[in-house]
Amino acid sequence: MNRFIFAKAIRALAVGGEVSNARAYATNAYGAASPATQWLATKAAVLATGDIDDPDDIGLSGIGDFVSLVQRENLITKIRDALGGGFREMVPFRAVTLETDIAGASWTAEAALKVIDSNTSFSLQRFGVRKCTAVTIATAELVRFVNERSDAVLENALARAVGREISRTFAGNSASSDASPGGIFHGVEAVASSGDIEADVTGLLDGFAGDLSSSCFIMPPALAARLNLLGHDTISATGGTLAGTVAVTSDAIPAGVIGLIDARAVLLYEGPLVPDVTGQAAITVDDGSGPKILATWQNNLYALRAEQYINWALPDPDHARWASGVAAISRNDAPTTKRKGQTS
Repeated sequence: MNRFIFAKAIRALAVGGEVSNARAYATNAYGAASPATQWLATKAAVLATGDIDDPDDIGLSGIGDFVSLVQRENLITKIRDALGGGFREMVPFRAVTLETDIAGASWTAEAALKVIDSNTSFSLQRFGVRKCTAVTIATAELVRFVNERSDAVLENALARAVGREISRTFAGNSASSDASPGGIFHGVEAVASSGDIEADVTGLLDGFAGDLSSSCFIMPPALAARLNLLGHDTISATGGTLAGTVAVTSDAIPAGVIGLIDARAVLLYEGPLVPDVTGQAAITVDDGSGPKILATWQNNLYALRAEQYINWALPDPDHARWASGVAAISRNDAPTTKRKGQTS
């Protein structure tokens, strides 16, 4: 059965160590035709070169079930799916031309001089790459235990960690660093809530400089569900539309936050998702009594890792707005429009 391919590849690497030994283990355990075996045979060796351009999706193909798990938790994927695209896809470590002043145009009469808009200007920016890394510690017994239940545990733990951390960072307002991208609302001043959620949404729309046809609201599921209770039938905890604009929900968005983003203005590189494992590592852990060094080999443990190459940037902060401290209004303040079939 071609399920839990990522976990099977991880197990083979844990037991075999080197790729060649891992391939031999996978061949015996899952068969030569297994996707996990094929991935180890034809893809993992290429990943060892360190080339993250990944033109042939070497990091993604063959482990699609795990990628789907990560994307299910990933706010970026939810936005892309809801808008049918939207982001400006980038190539890593290559210069990109950015428009710093908007180009203009004018009408020209016959035989007249053509007007040149001297305000137009551009800049070059090199787009780098960041890595979101999830590491989980598992006992050797769990890693070696060939059972779909243990495979599901391993995959879900890593996928949930990667997807949620990417979403949490993306929906925040922290500055970028050498380790991580900045939050999409970095440099954007938060709009204080008026106490009326509909007025807050209107305020976000009124001051928004982006293109609403390629934009979306983002908010926590609970806030979207409350809006539905208040009569906004086009939105629910899973998303929908709000004020005629696409709305996406995620648990990674802080409570009381509603954001509005023009996805087409966001530069995005989403590269390969790479598995790895080791049983010979010293890891710093904290059980509440302070940091300690944990030796995996001595404690019969494995450190399993999933690493997503990704980066994003919003060159023009006017293409994003957000409100904080938003609370659902009371039912007494709800829209008076009745739903279909509702009687007085």
